[in-house]
Amino acid sequence: MNLTDRLIVHDDQMTEEQHQRSLFRKTLAFMTKKWWRTLFLLLILMGIFFVADVVIVNPRSATVIMTLNYEQASDGLTPNATRFNMYEIKTEPVLQATIRYAGLEGRLTTDELSGCILVEARHEGSSGDENFISTSYRIEFRNPGTIPERSAKSMLLLLCKAYREYFYENYAVSKTTAGRGLDDLDISTEYLSRVDAFALKIGQIERYAEERMNESGDYRDPTSGLAFSDIRIRAQNLRIFDSNNLQSYVIYNALSEDADILRDQLLYRKRMAKINYDKKLASYGVNNEGIDIYDKAMTSIYMIPTINDKSQISIYMAMTGMDKMVEKADEDLIEAIELFKKMESDQTIADAVVSRPGSKEQQAKVEELLERLDKKINVLFADLVTMDQAYESTHVQRYMMFNGPWSAHTLRAALIEAALMTLAVAVIGFGVIYLVLKSKESDGQHV
Repeated sequence: MNLTDRLIVHDDQMTEEQHQRSLFRKTLAFMTKKWWRTLFLLLILMGIFFVADVVIVNPRSATVIMTLNYEQASDGLTPNATRFNMYEIKTEPVLQATIRYAGLEGRLTTDELSGCILVEARHEGSSGDENFISTSYRIEFRNPGTIPERSAKSMLLLLCKAYREYFYENYAVSKTTAGRGLDDLDISTEYLSRVDAFALKIGQIERYAEERMNESGDYRDPTSGLAFSDIRIRAQNLRIFDSNNLQSYVIYNALSEDADILRDQLLYRKRMAKINYDKKLASYGVNNEGIDIYDKAMTSIYMIPTINDKSQISIYMAMTGMDKMVEKADEDLIEAIELFKKMESDQTIADAVVSRPGSKEQQAKVEELLERLDKKINVLFADLVTMDQAYESTHVQRYMMFNGPWSAHTLRAALIEAALMTLAVAVIGFGVIYLVLKSKESDGQHV
C-alpha cells in the first residue's frame, strides 16, 4: 500500500467531520504524490521572489542611521540649546533643497517627497527607560516609482546633505567671535588708556585661545599648521614683553597727551578705588570682630561622631560660621591690599605727569611703539580668526554623523521574505486544490 492509499479513507458512510478529514488527506496526498516535483517548484518560486526583492524592491528603498555627537543631544536639545525635532527633516526648506540638488524642480513636489521619507528614533540598549532620549535615528527613503530618474540611495544622500546644511545653519553654535568689538575699547587718546586697551585685547585673545585648547588641545589648522597653543603663546609674549614694557616706559617717563586731563582721570580712578578699599576694610573688620567674639564652646556642636562600616568611631568636623568668616576676612584683606597698591600707583603717576612731563622725542617713540603693538595684535587676531573658522568647520561637521546608506532590506531579510511568500503561495495552492477536490466530490466525480 502506497502513501496515497494509506492517507485516503474509503468509506461511503462517513460523518461530515470524517468527510472533511478525508478531503484534507486527499489534498495532502495529491501534493505529496510527487513531492520532489512540488518541492522543486516551490524552490524555483522562492528564487523568483528573492531575485525580485533584491533587484526590484531594494533599489527603491534605502536606509541611513543618523547619530548626534554633541553634548546637548542627550538632553534632547540642539547645540544652541533649543528643542531638537528630528521631523524637521521633512520641513519645506529641507525638501526644497533636496529637490533642487536632485534637479527635479517642477517634476516633484515637496508633498510627494515627504511621503517617501520615514523617520524613527533608535533606543538601543535603553528602550525600557522612560527617561531615555535617543541620539540615534533611522531614516528610510522609499521610492514608490514616482522618481524614476533617481535611485533611493542617491535621493537619501541628497536628503541627508540638505538636512545637514539646514541643521548647521540654524542650530550650530559658532564661537568665532574672539575679539569682536575690540576696536571700541579705545576710549581715550591718552597713552596709558591706549596701553590698557591693548592689554585688554591681548587678554581676550589669550583667554579665547586657552578656551579652545581645553576643547580640543590637539587641533592644528591643516593649512597653516598652527595650534591654539601657538596663538596663546604669542599672546602671552605680547602681554609680557610688549604691553607691560610699554606701560612701564610710559609711567617711568610720565608721558601724556594732556597732563591735566590725565591727572584728573587718575585721581578720579583713585577715588573710586578708595571707596572699594574702605568697603573691603570695613568687611574685614566686621569679620574679625565676629571671630573674636565667637563662643569657643560651640565648637563641640560641630564635632560630629560617626561610625564607619568597621564599627570604628571617627569625628567629622562640619564647616562652621567662624570658618566662613575667616575665609571672607582673608579675601577682603587681599583685595584691599591690591586696591591700595593701585591707589598709590595712580597718585604717583598723577604727580609725575605734572611735575616732570616727558619730552617730545619720548612721545614720538611711544606713538611708534603703540602703532607697532597695534599691528602685532591685529596680525595675531587675524591668525586666530582664520584658524578658528577652520576649527569650527571641522568641529561642526562632527555634530551629525550618517552611517550608510544601504538597502533597507539585507540579503538575509530578502531571503526570509522570499521564504514567507513561497510559504504563502504553498498555503494558497493547498487551499485551491482542497476546494477543487471538494467541488468534484459535490458533483459526484471520483478523484
